[in-house]
Amino acid sequence: MTTVVIKNKAGLHAMPASLFVDLAKKYSSNITVIKDAKEYDGKSIVSIMMAMIVEGETIQIHAEGCDAKIAEKRLVQFVEQYKE
Repeated sequence: MTTVVIKNKAGLHAMPASLFVDLAKKYSSNITVIKDAKEYDGKSIVSIMMAMIVEGETIQIHAEGCDAKIAEKRLVQFVEQYKE
């Protein structure tokens, strides 16, 4: 599990959420996004949008499965580097 701060001004909504989910779906591991002790499915655009993740918030990304380490690393990199 890795903790990351949302730096994108739009948060993790609309386009960045869609790109996050697309990236998560490339891995066979289960991907979970945790915000305020609630868990959201990282491979579901509806779930990520329901999380209402905004700029400045801290989330945790957790991957579990055979490619979990690389999946988590790539998703954290995406969140840290994405700018609209």
